[in-house]
Amino acid sequence: MDVISNDGRNCIVIVMTLSVVATVCAVTRLKIRWNGQLGLDDYILAFSLILIWLQAVGATLLAVKGGMGLPMATLRPDQIEWLFKMFYAPEIGYTLLIGLLKISILLSYKRIFGHIRLITWYIYILMGLSAGWLVSCLFVIIFQCWPIEKVWNPMMEGGCIDLIAFLWATSISNFVLDWLILSVPLIPIWKLQLSTVKKVFVAGSFALGSIACIASTVRAAVTSTIDPTDMSKSVFLASIWTYIEPTVAIVSACLPFFSKFFTDGARKLGSRTWSRRQYGDGYPDQPGSGSRTITKRTITTVKEEDATAAHMQGGGGNQHELVSYSVRVGARPDGRLRLPSESSQSLV
Repeated sequence: MDVISNDGRNCIVIVMTLSVVATVCAVTRLKIRWNGQLGLDDYILAFSLILIWLQAVGATLLAVKGGMGLPMATLRPDQIEWLFKMFYAPEIGYTLLIGLLKISILLSYKRIFGHIRLITWYIYILMGLSAGWLVSCLFVIIFQCWPIEKVWNPMMEGGCIDLIAFLWATSISNFVLDWLILSVPLIPIWKLQLSTVKKVFVAGSFALGSIACIASTVRAAVTSTIDPTDMSKSVFLASIWTYIEPTVAIVSACLPFFSKFFTDGARKLGSRTWSRRQYGDGYPDQPGSGSRTITKRTITTVKEEDATAAHMQGGGGNQHELVSYSVRVGARPDGRLRLPSESSQSLV
């Protein structure tokens, strides 16, 4: 039976927890935009969820089969093969995932801020850079060794690129792009004609996207902790941030769409507070209501007229007065007026 190290257990717990959080956020966003509003950015996000869970499987295999956290000298040949396979496949998935998420976020920005010409051009430039980063990194990762099988079978004849140098290059370029993407919404938000409260909520939602940028920065920094002579023992930090970054990126991509909950909640709370001040703690259809009663008296004249009276008295006749009625009105929780059922009676 394969031994799982403490690093391996921690990796599984962290990756699975963050994958669940990312899934909940993504599904919530898709539900918000479900009614005929789904765009290409939403479909890319939905596809990213598949890649997130494939990465979670890869993290589990790396911990269980690849000997993560164990000294490389203690690993069996089959564990070493799994170790290098779980470096290779998740790195392809990570690159594809991060590149697609960048494009998805930029597409969302284009829909929101596309009416500003300068911002639109900035978004197009970042899309081009992100697509170029994705294609170039993906190509190098796939063909990092020749033949490709040498990736997980180091004893084969052939050659490989300097993997550590490549990881440094991709990590640095990645976090630079992340910070550039984060800068897109900052200026347009403060030019929107919104209330100060809503601006704060929206800006805060976008600003939380810096979490993903911080994750990519940390990933770049911990690349230096990999020891090529003992990769299984030293790979935990670099691997865990490779799994953390895309899940945090998904959460960050969803946060701006959650500002609706905060602003709607604040508006409902303010409306409910105003209603209580005006009408008391209750509503017209609740016991102990503080609703006001408005009594309105209506006089309707009905004439009884015959031909003789009309001719002799110039249109006179007997007059009958209808009964008066009263209604109670008050504010419902949704802010509308409500008439109780007992006042909905025919007046004729």
